[in-house]
Amino acid sequence: MAVSKAEQSVAASIDKTADESAPAGWTAVRPREYHIDVVRGRPVLAGAGSLPDLSDEATMEIRFPADAPAYRDSKLTVVFPALVDGEPVPCAISVEALEDHFGAYSEDLEGWMRAFDAGRPRIEAVAREHAPMPVLKPNEAMIAQAVEQGRKIGLLSTFAPTLASMPPEFPRSIELVPKLAEGAMAALDRGDRAEHDRLVVQASRDLRDCDLIALAQYSMAPAAELVAEASKLPVLTTPDSAVAKLKQLLNS
Repeated sequence: MAVSKAEQSVAASIDKTADESAPAGWTAVRPREYHIDVVRGRPVLAGAGSLPDLSDEATMEIRFPADAPAYRDSKLTVVFPALVDGEPVPCAISVEALEDHFGAYSEDLEGWMRAFDAGRPRIEAVAREHAPMPVLKPNEAMIAQAVEQGRKIGLLSTFAPTLASMPPEFPRSIELVPKLAEGAMAALDRGDRAEHDRLVVQASRDLRDCDLIALAQYSMAPAAELVAEASKLPVLTTPDSAVAKLKQLLNS
């Protein structure tokens, strides 16, 4: 499998516990879980669990029951079922992907569900195409890389809830310094990338006594070089770390 293919399938969203909001029966067997999200401007798939056996790729049977989708508020995803070789596998697409690539006309539950229903054949086609590929948790590779490089890590985010949900993913031995780039996400929502990047860079200056800075959102990755220049620190991003890890997995 070519490395370029791996670069198109970087991680997205992941549950660590049983899916509370999915339809009954989905959590009985969960060997794998796959999610569609947006990375570098295009919808991609990722997931969790053990790496699939690539030798089964030619014979793997993937079907999508016509069950109604369910909205998972805690992860901002719409979940839908698949059957892989007869075993139930929960799948999910982020609301960001629905807005950017499947025509969600409003940023609310009704808009997301309508977009999912209209785009369901395409969404399921993406899930079918990528299901046999190696997958990573969304923050797994970046956190592992950060822990290898330092003990005092600045966690810079544009979304306040991330500063509560992501820290438990780091080892307890790590000193984590959380920092919110206030107003940056709102600027990005307005389409003002320059203002978003300026606010991210401004916030990063408060982390200059750390060993390195980890950018919590995928959407922050384009600002990484600016943050590195302003902070004079190594800067890690989730997509870049995930691509490097997938290259390693595919070449090993």
